[in-house]
Amino acid sequence: MVKINISKTERQLNLTYALMMRGARGMTLKDISQLVPGYGYVFEPDDALRKLIGRDMRDIQRSGIEIQQSRFQDASENHDFRYAIADNSFNWPKGFEVNANQTRLLELAANCWNEASLNEELTNAMTRVAALGEAPNREEMRELLPSFRPMDPTFPALAEAIENSQRVRIKYRKAGVKTSEVREISPWKFLNIEGEWIIQAWSHKEPEGFRNFLLKRIVDKKPVLLEGKDAVYRAPQGDDLEAALDDLNQFRDKNVAVIRVTPETAAWSHFEMEYQSEDIKTLRFMDVELLAATLRRYANQIEILAPETLKTAVNAGLEKLVATHA
Repeated sequence: MVKINISKTERQLNLTYALMMRGARGMTLKDISQLVPGYGYVFEPDDALRKLIGRDMRDIQRSGIEIQQSRFQDASENHDFRYAIADNSFNWPKGFEVNANQTRLLELAANCWNEASLNEELTNAMTRVAALGEAPNREEMRELLPSFRPMDPTFPALAEAIENSQRVRIKYRKAGVKTSEVREISPWKFLNIEGEWIIQAWSHKEPEGFRNFLLKRIVDKKPVLLEGKDAVYRAPQGDDLEAALDDLNQFRDKNVAVIRVTPETAAWSHFEMEYQSEDIKTLRFMDVELLAATLRRYANQIEILAPETLKTAVNAGLEKLVATHA
């Protein structure tokens, strides 16, 4: 069997697109295993592959896409099922119209997926979105696109660990520390706080307890999934998740930055200053170094008013950049 290392999300996207392209004819399990990237390109799917395709179809249906199943009999008297996406699955609701802002968001989202280099079908999807008629000038999007980044590479492995209730070994580097340390965690839940992906988990390192880990601080891009009697998963109990979130919010509320943004610049768009009453923006942040990395992209378009630690971090990065390219 040919093995293709792609994520579950991409595999299901490939399957959805393939079913759409086949229309009412649909596809058999053999068709899917032979033709759809992610299922091995095999002629005869075994039981494990049939179960995998079945799980993917159920996930697709849970997302709101209706997959129809029908039995057919071919010329060789073999009986099988065909699977097809219902005609009305991708129709707009009656009377619904996409306005300019909605289309702009759809195109931005398609660009973000395209940046993640999933497959060429996504490029085609962006083209179809533009064909709706209200798509913005792509040149106007250039200053916005860098702020959208593909999902962190650690995300798939951690998502699998959550789904399978599996313990994970990671290398984690705290802010302000040059070396990383090995942690074993039982991951529970993803959160996106102030633009940063965080995973809530139980840390098995002494002292044990719930922790909030920044995905960008995980050094190894492919965390190790652990198995066996010495790798027991610790699920959240009682109010663990609420306590972890409270801890996160308390930490976030103590980290506040204040910046002045120059009007009519890329920074003005990035920080959505059109919704501010003045040119001052208050930001809560999870990690001063990560915020500094973002602000350095707009170095001549902003002025950091507080805190001093953020000013120092931004200046240190700029000085390092100058020294490297001097």
